[in-house]
Amino acid sequence: MDSIRWSYNHLKNENSQQYLQEKIQALLEGPLRNKDDYEQEKAIKVFAEGMRDSESSLLYSRDIHPQKLDLTWVAMNKEEYMKRYKEVEQMMETNISRQYRHFITFL
Repeated sequence: MDSIRWSYNHLKNENSQQYLQEKIQALLEGPLRNKDDYEQEKAIKVFAEGMRDSESSLLYSRDIHPQKLDLTWVAMNKEEYMKRYKEVEQMMETNISRQYRHFITFL
């Protein structure tokens, strides 16, 4: 079974989503290699859903979450919007790396 599919479409930022999938692939090739499908699914879901919740919280806290976004503000403040978006992207990369290290340690 293609276990990586459990990590698809969790994050709104494409670069963060790609990085998430790279780390999950590394987990599947490493400590999850000899686990059955159920164990892989649960580990991947815990990893990916935690990152989804973290990203959502970061986007909300910076007033750039799609459900909270004021398009008029974005049109008038594109540079500020992109600055906040990149900030969240960098934080997510850090969070994904930290979560990956934790999983490597404990799996």
